[in-house]
Amino acid sequence: MYGFKNFSFIFRPLVKVRDLFISPPGNFSLKSFAPEISLLVFWYLAMFPGRVGYDTKISLELLRSGGSTDWWTGWYWRVLQILSLNGHSVILFASFSYLLTIISFYWVINSLFNDQRNRRILARTIFALPILPVFAMTVQHDIFLLCGFLILFGIELRLAKNKEIPIKFLKLLVLLILLLILTTHQGLVIALYLVVRASIILKLKKVTILVALLFIVVFSQVSAYGIKNTEEKKSGQIIPLLMDIKCVVQDPDSVVGEDAWTVLNSLLPKSTWEKPYRCDEINANEWLNLVDYSKADIKRLAKTYIALAPKNGELLIMAHIARSNYVLPPPFSQVPPNQVNLNFERPIGEGTNVALQSGPPVLHPSVDDPYVKVKPQIFLPLEYLAQIPIFIVNQSSWFWGWGGLWLWPIVYFSWLVKQSNKQRSSFTLLAPLLLLHLTLFSLGISSTPRHVTPSIVIGLTCLISILINQRSVAKIA
Repeated sequence: MYGFKNFSFIFRPLVKVRDLFISPPGNFSLKSFAPEISLLVFWYLAMFPGRVGYDTKISLELLRSGGSTDWWTGWYWRVLQILSLNGHSVILFASFSYLLTIISFYWVINSLFNDQRNRRILARTIFALPILPVFAMTVQHDIFLLCGFLILFGIELRLAKNKEIPIKFLKLLVLLILLLILTTHQGLVIALYLVVRASIILKLKKVTILVALLFIVVFSQVSAYGIKNTEEKKSGQIIPLLMDIKCVVQDPDSVVGEDAWTVLNSLLPKSTWEKPYRCDEINANEWLNLVDYSKADIKRLAKTYIALAPKNGELLIMAHIARSNYVLPPPFSQVPPNQVNLNFERPIGEGTNVALQSGPPVLHPSVDDPYVKVKPQIFLPLEYLAQIPIFIVNQSSWFWGWGGLWLWPIVYFSWLVKQSNKQRSSFTLLAPLLLLHLTLFSLGISSTPRHVTPSIVIGLTCLISILINQRSVAKIA
């Protein structure tokens, strides 16, 4: 007669993951975790089979038709290809990313608190809000970047608090973080930082560091092998250059040489270049869709960009600031435009979609690809109920989605950690996030809330943790 012991090879790794990430041995029981499990099940069923935005919809259509795109990293394209069953379903992708996010977040919770009660207060608060669960059910590469940042933040917390991490386990975590963050272009910069940081923590030899850097380069190239941009539309690699150049040449006082105009006129008529548009991405598609991308050579554009920079430096900097509302913290940036127009002097819904969205969303509320939209009728009441808190968050996107704003609670939290552990620096808690924001600003990527979700989630977590700690101190007093 076969018992559960015969399947110990399956259960033992799961128990190990539970003990390391979710709850220490002897403290786990389904009854004690019932509220968290209930909340997580609710969000999973409400968001089933997963949320799909426009970019992912295009990617899934390309996969189903046998096409490809270099808009994403090659590694993410492979992950999407496998987890979406070549574009035919998003259930596996959403389920995997949801579970991975939960485990990553519990790693942070256990790194923050020793007290079980405080851990559960934090978990229940975060899981009651839609931000983390709904984002985790959205099919996009940004969710893997978030998981990588959560695991890294948990590691730095444990190091700052002198909590021991087994060396072998730490090495595996570093490798996992690399695989997660390399799903995004900005993740490459974070990966380089991670190698340097890991070399300090693990006291790696120079040869090992070089091997790690070589792995990142080779892995990025190999995973991208055979992937070409089969779209006839815009290419993500040159859009930041085009948008900066457009912001410069449309200004009447800009200085543009004849060589630059020769390159630019091959892509768009001069009249279109000089026609004034906003320098953020909200209305960029009006002219970006007119660009002749078959003649857009990134090397020629880069040379043109460099030629324009010396005499138009202020314009280029302001172009980056205009597209970085969600990246820059106050007082270095103005409040980002709200996703839902709150100017009630205009008709409600004018110039928006059916979700009343006119700007970048914090949480994507819908499944935009009908092909993968599978929703059992029994789950529909849960989805209707979930749309209420989602809309409340989205209609205040200037607050919930402002990643730069959420950096400040992390700064304060890092200072508190430093105060309680005076022998150690806590700057490493903040450094990866600062590097992410600096990278997004430098690359000129038109930032949206999803690009800075690591800052939003970690900032919210830090804020709630501070409040929980103050509550605990007040009770003792």
